[in-house]
Amino acid sequence: MTTIAVKIETVSGAKVEFSREVFIWDELNQFERDDIISLLVNGNDDAQAVISVSTGYTLSWSQGENEGP
Repeated sequence: MTTIAVKIETVSGAKVEFSREVFIWDELNQFERDDIISLLVNGNDDAQAVISVSTGYTLSWSQGENEGP
């Protein structure tokens, strides 16, 4: 299992950070991973709120491995 942390910062200085666990991350190619990041951002109400009123933003993400029980 992999935790994906997403950070969004708008040109006006608004910031949103969130993370989600993705179970099949290691099995995905780069295009599929890009699609997952898009789904995570599109499904996050806080991210959508700052993006929708922004004239520009940067998006970055990182991954971390979670250890199983």
